[in-house]
Amino acid sequence: MVKTIFVDCYLAHNLGDDLFLYTLLARYPETHFVIIADNSYSDLVDQFGNVDIFVVDMPSKQNGLVAWWKSYCSFINRRSMLVHNADAMVTIGGSLYMENPRRSLRSFIGRERRFLSDKELVRQVTNREYFIIGANFGPFHSSAYLRFYKKLFAKYCRDICFRDVYSANLFSEISVVRHAPDVLFNASLPETATEKKIFISVVDLKRSDKFGELSIKTEAYDRLIAAYMKKYNKLGYEIVLCSFCQCEGDESAVQRLMQFAQSDGIKARALYYRNNMKEVLTELASSSVVLGTRFHATILGLLAGADVLPIMYSHKTKHVLEDMGFDMRNAIDLKTDEWMNAPEANLPNPIHYNVTDIVRDAAQQFAALDEYLK
Repeated sequence: MVKTIFVDCYLAHNLGDDLFLYTLLARYPETHFVIIADNSYSDLVDQFGNVDIFVVDMPSKQNGLVAWWKSYCSFINRRSMLVHNADAMVTIGGSLYMENPRRSLRSFIGRERRFLSDKELVRQVTNREYFIIGANFGPFHSSAYLRFYKKLFAKYCRDICFRDVYSANLFSEISVVRHAPDVLFNASLPETATEKKIFISVVDLKRSDKFGELSIKTEAYDRLIAAYMKKYNKLGYEIVLCSFCQCEGDESAVQRLMQFAQSDGIKARALYYRNNMKEVLTELASSSVVLGTRFHATILGLLAGADVLPIMYSHKTKHVLEDMGFDMRNAIDLKTDEWMNAPEANLPNPIHYNVTDIVRDAAQQFAALDEYLK
């Protein structure tokens, strides 16, 4: 009998998050998956024959609080029904458990609403058949946040596989918690010849809502990327500047850096992820060098066998790379100031790092779900 799995995931046309879902659907072609999304994800039904998409207008406060509340209640009711009717639920994603650092009434209400929503969601799952795959935990800023999820995970989850040791250690007393390397070490990349090309994934640090205090380093970050562009242009590399997520502002960063390239006589191409997964993955897989500010640009670059330079804006990248044994001298941590003062000649070079064993170990992300579905 074919099992039905409700998938709880972040769908906002972020390449890394979308690829989580693609990897899950491709791994279990004989399993029926159900997701809630808007119309922009309708093409998934054509790409994968094992998924049904229930289209729901996502709640928005632009039309007023009353309209938002009606939409929100409709969304919650539909989601609860789908979860209740499924055989199991999978939450798959990366930075799924982050607490707002602001100390305000609005952030407190937001946190409590999330607690209620998460608890109501998992209570609909049949017989504790709830799997969490690929996440990291944090950053968090209160003991209450950690305490809530300890109780939730212990009571409702069959298996939780984090992607870093740090997160797993926060829940070491819960027997169903473990860790394995990132899910996307299991992703399928297009087979293509390697070219003399550098693939640069960028973010817009101006977005203080996402990057916080790092936003004051926007100009320095843009100069850093520009320095690598000038270097590889002189070496004769084709340069691709890539946005992984339109709604998080990556495209603005690409456009600024394209203007710099044009003014400095550097040939570069802009590449925007807008549901063109195969095109972006082909460009990355055919690159001999990858500069990854986006976490999954680093992961996919390593998987492709490219020389990779991680540019880290959060500890999630640092934790995963340290778990792998990656030499952090060959990475740039934007939270520090050393890179801002370093002469261009002293900036780290991208390196090759063998991930054969990491790829094998990453399959353990799916070990419990494999066992359940066999």
